[in-house]
Amino acid sequence: MALTPGCVVEWSGTDLEMGDHLFDSLPAAIERGLATEARLDEAVRRTFRVLFELGRFDAPSATEWHKFKLEDINSTYHQQIAYEAALQGLVLLQNDGALPLKQGQRVAVVGPQGVTRSGLLSDYAADQVCFNGTDVCIGTIAEGIAASNVGGQTTSSQGVEVNSSKTDGIQAALESASAADVVVLVLGNDKTIEHEGLDRSDTALPGLQEAFAFKVLALGKPTVLVLTNGGALAIDKLVAPSVKAPYAIVESFNPSVVGGKAIGASLFGLENRWGKLPVTMYPHDFIKESSMTDYDMTSGVGRTYRYYTGKPLFPFGHGLSLTTFKLSCSSEKMDVACTVANVGGMLGDEVVQVYHNVQPVQQMDHPLPQRALVDFARVTVPAHGSAGVNFHLTEDALKVVNKAGARVLYPGRHTLIFSRGHGDEQSFTVNVPTSTEQHVFV
Repeated sequence: MALTPGCVVEWSGTDLEMGDHLFDSLPAAIERGLATEARLDEAVRRTFRVLFELGRFDAPSATEWHKFKLEDINSTYHQQIAYEAALQGLVLLQNDGALPLKQGQRVAVVGPQGVTRSGLLSDYAADQVCFNGTDVCIGTIAEGIAASNVGGQTTSSQGVEVNSSKTDGIQAALESASAADVVVLVLGNDKTIEHEGLDRSDTALPGLQEAFAFKVLALGKPTVLVLTNGGALAIDKLVAPSVKAPYAIVESFNPSVVGGKAIGASLFGLENRWGKLPVTMYPHDFIKESSMTDYDMTSGVGRTYRYYTGKPLFPFGHGLSLTTFKLSCSSEKMDVACTVANVGGMLGDEVVQVYHNVQPVQQMDHPLPQRALVDFARVTVPAHGSAGVNFHLTEDALKVVNKAGARVLYPGRHTLIFSRGHGDEQSFTVNVPTSTEQHVFV
């Protein structure tokens, strides 16, 4: 809620603010009749209801958290959960013959994010993630790759810092890369670039990282580019290097404490659990085409996969695998049965995504998304095998949010799109008549 210069109070569906502007403006707004105590009571009630439901005001012994003991911290079970999350959070954006890596090779890991520890954590990770208050318990990406490169030799070199103009480490890194059979180039950003209260004005790789990447790629070695980042990165010039050699790009986001281990296992094909992009990767010009202070999702070229009209570097939902899948689906009204066939030679995970769009028969007073994710399912499929995925969709999958913030079902032509995030998609149509008592599924 904000008291604007035009003396209009906007709640915008927000009950809680991380800051103090709301409380600066709210008393004056109520006094001047621009807001009501009834609306304030509603916000307080909804906010405190969640706290009561979570046991915030109960005795500690009565809460669910009380049962956890010291031995539950960093337990084997929780380590496995962290490892699974790291595996499934990796996205294979591009693979032009570089992956999987072969064990026993000479591998050079270069780049600032390949040798960092706490730099692999997100903005909201605890500052003291290890029992001794350091980050020594966090394995680096270079260490994870070395552990998976059984029988081989793995070297590591920072090359450049995340965001500086220092060049004194570049020559050593290039020499290491020149002597290797394959190079893993690890770039990105960390909490020195962005965190709560520190925003960026540019989505390009900071510092000398892009220039360093060009020098590494100029060596003509098979190269895997691994990105680690919390916020968006634009890597336009690194998607298609001018020097042709086996090449791959992996987005790892903030892979966290066991991220190095997960990345190493995935690059060598010991794991094949890749996920899909939960964001749109925009080209660098996006920051010129869309104002970062304009929160209208449809203005300019639009924002997110729902409204973006430009060509992304990689679209929302994109993600490859080290094996090859085929998707086939059949429908029985709103029940859709899909089969994911693994026609490759490696066990792997695939994620089937379901999107919806609508062409209503009536005139709209609000924008409609190009498509919206309504469901998804992950399956593990053995080599040369198949797995079934069943979606039991309801009327809710066809609803969109109107101008008042309510979910509504519009009469018109609705399309349900089944996708793996790349390659062919399958679509089914639901015709919703003006009287929504019956649906016609095509």
